[in-house]
Order: sequence, then C-alpha cells, then structure tokens
Amino acid sequence: MRRPSPYAQSEVSEPAVGAAAPGPSESVDIEQMRDEDLVERGGEPARIVSLLALGNELADTNASAALGHARTAATLAQRIGDRILHADALHLCGTLSHRLALFDSALTDLRDALDLFEALRHDRGCAKTLRAIGQVLDDLGDYAQALEHQLRALALDERNGDDASRALTLRTIGIVHSKSGDPERGLEFYTQSLALTRACGHDAASARTLNNIGINHKNLGNHVEALAALEEALTLFRRTDSRAGEAAALNNMGLTLERLDRLDDAEACQRASIEIAREVGYTIAEARALKALGDLLIQRERMDEARITLGQALAVAERINARPELALVHRALSDLHKRMNQPAEALAHFERYHQLEREVFNENSDRKLKSLQIAYQTEQAKREAEIHRLRHVELARANDDLQKLNDTLMNADATKTQLLAKLERLSQEDSLTGLANRRHFDAHLAEMFARARRDGTPLAVALADIDFFKQINDRCGHATGDEVLRVIARIMREHGRANDLAARYGGEEFAFVFPCTDAAGAAVVCEKIRAAVEGFAWTSLHPHLHVTISIGICDRIAVVSHEKMLALADDQLYQAKYGGKNQVRIG
Repeated sequence: MRRPSPYAQSEVSEPAVGAAAPGPSESVDIEQMRDEDLVERGGEPARIVSLLALGNELADTNASAALGHARTAATLAQRIGDRILHADALHLCGTLSHRLALFDSALTDLRDALDLFEALRHDRGCAKTLRAIGQVLDDLGDYAQALEHQLRALALDERNGDDASRALTLRTIGIVHSKSGDPERGLEFYTQSLALTRACGHDAASARTLNNIGINHKNLGNHVEALAALEEALTLFRRTDSRAGEAAALNNMGLTLERLDRLDDAEACQRASIEIAREVGYTIAEARALKALGDLLIQRERMDEARITLGQALAVAERINARPELALVHRALSDLHKRMNQPAEALAHFERYHQLEREVFNENSDRKLKSLQIAYQTEQAKREAEIHRLRHVELARANDDLQKLNDTLMNADATKTQLLAKLERLSQEDSLTGLANRRHFDAHLAEMFARARRDGTPLAVALADIDFFKQINDRCGHATGDEVLRVIARIMREHGRANDLAARYGGEEFAFVFPCTDAAGAAVVCEKIRAAVEGFAWTSLHPHLHVTISIGICDRIAVVSHEKMLALADDQLYQAKYGGKNQVRIG
C-alpha cells in the first residue's frame, strides 16, 4: 500500500557551493585578476580572499569549518568597507549554511548578499545569488518562489551572455519542475544544461546535471537510462573530488538499483551515501539516504533495523526542519508500524505526514507556479522570435513581422485563458488512468466534508488498494501493471455514480468520495467494483494474471477533520488487507 509521494524528486540533488572562488562555472577572469592583485598587495583584503578560497576548498569535506572561515571573511570585509568582498563572503556563508541545512541562516545571508550585489550593479553576483536563494527555497518546498528566483537569474545570465552560469541556472530550473510533478519538462532543462557544461568543459557541473538526469529517468521508469547517467555522474564526482556529489549519486543509484531488484547493491549504495554525508556534514543528504535505507529494510522484512534507521532519519529531518523529507519519513514510519501491527503508531505518523504534505503543497503555491511557468514559456518564445528576426530577417520584412506580433498580442489574453484552462485540467487529472489525481481528491473531500457538516447530510469516503500489486509488476512487468491500473480505473468509472468522485490516490491505491451517502450505500457501490475487478478476464492481459482489490470505508463525519475521516478509512483498508484481502470493510 505504498503511495508515491508528491516529493518524488526529493532524492539527493547536491546544492552548488561557491562564492569568491566557487569553481569554473562561476568564475570571471576580471574577478580572478582582482583577487590576484589583492593577494599581491597583502593586508586585510588578501587575508579575506585567502579565507574565501579556503572556505571553498573545504566546502565538500568539512562544511562546518568552511563556514567558520567564510564568517570571518564576511566580518573583515564589512569592517574595511569592501562591499564586493563582503557580498562574496555572505554568498559563501549562505551556500555553506544551505549545505549544513541551516535554512533560515542561509536565506538571511544570501538575501543580504543580493542586496549588496544589486547596489553594486554586479549582474553576475546577482545571478549566482538568486540561483542560490532558489535552491534553498526548493529544499524548503516553496517551489513557486524557487522558480521565480531562478527565472530572474536566467534573465541576467542571458543578458550577460554567460553560458556557464546559464547552464547552472537551467539545471536548477529543471530541479524545480521535476519536484513539482513535471519530470519531462525538468529533463528538457537538464539536457540544455548538460550540453552547455560539456561545451565549457566543466566536469563538476556536468556531474550534477547527470545526477539530476538520472533521478528523472528513474522517476519516469527508465531505470537502465537512469543507472547509466548516475554511473557517469559518480565517475565525474570522484574525478573532481566532490564528496557531497558522490553521496548524492550513491543515494540515487541505490534507489535505481532497488527498482531493478538488485537489493544487495542498493543497500550498499545507501550505506556508503550515509557514511559520506556524515563525513562532510551534508545533513539533508544524510536524512534522505537514511529514509531510503529504511524503506529498503522494510522491503527486505528487516523490521527492527528499519525502525532504528527511520528513527535516525526522523531525528535528522526534525533537527534541520526539512519538511518534504520529514513528511516522507513519517509516511515510511506509518507503513512500518502497519506491517508491525501497531495501528495507533501508524495512524499518528500518517496524520503527521498529511499535515506536512498540506503545508508544502498549498493551493496558492500551485497557482503561482502555473502562472510563472506560463510567463517563462511566453518570454522564451518572444526572445527566440526576436533573435531570429535580428539575425535572419531582412530589414524590409521587419515591419511585417512587427505587425504580426501586434496581431498575436491581441489574442494573448485568449491564448493565456486557454493555457490556464488546460493547466487546470491537467493539474486535477492523473495522466495514467484519467481519474482525478490526489490534489483534486483532497480539495474535493475537504469541500464535501464541510458541506455535509453544515447541511447535516451523510458522507462516505473509501480507500482501495490492489492486492499483491508488487508481485504483478515483478511477474508480469511494469507495462502490464500500468494496464491493470487503467482497467481498474475504467471499472470504477463504469460502476460509480454520477455524483461520486473516483481518484488515483497514489501508486496502486484509489480513493472515493460518496456525497449524500452513508457507509451502507457506499458499500453497495464498492462491492460492485470489487466484484467487477475480481470477475474481469485478466488473462487477456497476461496468462498468469489474476487481480483483486481491498476497500475500506468510513462515514463518520463527526470526527474533527476530513483527514481524520480518511485516516479511519485507511484503517479499514488495513483491516481488509490483513483480514484476507479481496473484501470491503466498513468502520
């Protein structure tokens, strides 16, 4: 009954560290010349440059010590009134604090650095700092604000003609798209970024991008492609002596190997990732690898080890207040306690998981993200059209092109409305089954629950889970597993009523809302669906295929919230699964 999380892209994606001398991707010749001149002249400026260089050198191996050097550099630079060095030092403090999961401190330092760079009209400094702020916001789950900062950075990169910096920004934009549920779009940005970093000969930047490409291929089910990208990333991380990057690649390789049923190799990768993350102080990577190892231990039925490992992951995630990771750990602990027949503990972790999930993925954030995506695509189209006109269109045709552009702009509002409507529909629909997705279901349930409490009408909610779905995937293949999901979705549409809502809740799990219906009425519909699933000619899909489902129902609207109601339905599903499966339970 494992549900895929909306945090599907939250595997380790190494943050870039850099300030005065962050590496070739953010270095500028004139700035290097200035630093060399300062060193030759000696005094406090030379000491500051040396401290920043030392901070960058230690970033991957001892982030805490590196942060101490960066703090000293920032204090000295402020004292002597060198605003460029002060901004560089604050930028390095912010990126190192991010590496150590000190998110509040990171945002404070980076925003102060941005203020200085903007006052100095230092576009390259502004771009790298906007990008760094976006990365922190990304790890905090604020994807709309993260994308806004990355787009501002990209505009500066393109204005400056800085391909190396643009490559970094394209990668971070890809991360935001991937985490917000659009891995195909994320892969497009990663591919653009990789082409630029390879052209510039930047192995370290290429490694980070390959790491993210591997994550996306894994999430899309392309496990062979994922492993190839991650192995190349690991090689480049080791070649450039990036220990933090090595931890990231090992974590993601472990997750991919698990999908390929190479469980011993997967476990070895996760343990190596944890060891390296602890060694270099990469705390968020430690939390993610511990969670991944806990999931793997559950799968291998080593429950006591899993409990200890997930407890460690929980402690680390709570210490750094990493909400997406914390939510995933609570979900894993809920599943663990269910398997250990500890329903009270399972319910407590399940409720905390839902609470964190709502905090990260709120409605306003989703709407703003859609708006920003449209704005970026529109601006990108305008830039490409302008470049083409300037380079390839004769002056005599320029006026005609301008008239066409004016005509296009007259229809912009209608086009925007159409795009928003399409995005709204896609945001509410599961792409595989055509049913409502989880976000739409949660919003609809909240509305129906409030209406039922207000009007005094009955309301029922149900959760359904495909029995032995992992075995179906293992024995018949993932393509057959996907077809099973589509068939069951069709059965649910055929046997559901006009006012009922059926949704794919995640993975092999479905959910229902039955307005103006008590548990007995909902049970009639659910039993029809259960019987139809059991009676379907599954051998037409695969000769050894037989599919059943288990369903749990709750109609107790007197509970404190719709989340509690859903949790009670989940408990009934749990009872159905462990009571023999292929049945409907009411509670």
